Amino acid sequence: MVEDVSYKWYSVFHKPGMSLSQALNQSTPIRGEGRKYRGHTQWNIKWHFDWEVDSEGRCHISESTTDLTAVITIPGLVSSDEKAKAKFSRYIANLKTHEMGHVEIARKAAMDIDKGILSLPAMNTCEELNSAANRLGQARLQMARDEGDQYDVKTQHGRTQGVFIK
Repeated sequence: MVEDVSYKWYSVFHKPGMSLSQALNQSTPIRGEGRKYRGHTQWNIKWHFDWEVDSEGRCHISESTTDLTAVITIPGLVSSDEKAKAKFSRYIANLKTHEMGHVEIARKAAMDIDKGILSLPAMNTCEELNSAANRLGQARLQMARDEGDQYDVKTQHGRTQGVFIK
């Protein structure tokens, strides 16, 4: 499996007299389900496999590569207020922990896809094998999406992990 995880930052301009929550809500570009979010992880999993035909004419997987790309969008604070910076520092650490939970769900799915494709039995045709491998990958992707949704429900979008600020 090949993995590429990166961060994308958006600026949060905090002014004197403004709460960090107000500054975050004004600055976030992240929208979904009619709400504003302060962090987001977008992941993508792609797989590629090769097959060979054995001496009996059956097709089997000879190699599989799965790529995981994830981009975590989180805020960066612009403020001269040291107290706000300290508070934000704790907040951002918790937000990163939450977002890395989404990456971990995707990482596990990518590894499962890779392992699953490699363990497929030989089939009568390579077309059959190709279809089986892609069905396996698509099913595991859907499971990962569902797991991500359940993770957000369970953690209240990170709130139970300390992702809240006043």
